[in-house]
Amino acid sequence: MVFQPGLAAVLLILGFVPAGAAAEYERRPVFAALHGGGSEFDADFQFAGDLGFDPEDSGDTFGIGLAYEVTSHWFFQLDWTRTDADELEIDQVFLSVNYQRPLFIPRMKGMIGLVVGEGRLEWNSQPAFADAVIDDLEDDEGLYGIQLGLSYDLGRHWSTSLTYQYFEQEFDTSVETSADGILEFEHSNHHYLLFGIRFHL
Repeated sequence: MVFQPGLAAVLLILGFVPAGAAAEYERRPVFAALHGGGSEFDADFQFAGDLGFDPEDSGDTFGIGLAYEVTSHWFFQLDWTRTDADELEIDQVFLSVNYQRPLFIPRMKGMIGLVVGEGRLEWNSQPAFADAVIDDLEDDEGLYGIQLGLSYDLGRHWSTSLTYQYFEQEFDTSVETSADGILEFEHSNHHYLLFGIRFHL
């Protein structure tokens, strides 16, 4: 998978860099974030005949966030993101609680966080196969997951970030055809790799 090398690097840094090599932390408790990148999501089949297309997909993701640093190591962040794929769109709102620590590179921090929220999947075009009728073009579902990342302070008010996210979110779709009847599947595993720019108030 395309995200595995980046995820391995983040885990390596978070797990093996000693806290004693940290750069001095400068307290800036509130920041706004703008981020964008790519996504992949997998489909699990509950029942399917010849679906005629591959619902596993990837897309472009962008979003905004607002965060509050409770201490030098802990912060909460509220995010909205949108993912645009070939035939569907996903909107998500989620809250994360995150632990961060300085790394051996000055002004760089590693982060790990837990995420919970809500999202909506909506098909923007009907999948192209014969005699198809999609029973439900949208689905609202809760989400939970983890995120891992790095951030780098550019100056007093600006920093950048690189974040990997893994969400469990079961979007169900039912497709009916004259030949195969009802075909059911769900988009359940969501992977994101996002680059961000932050403004610290």
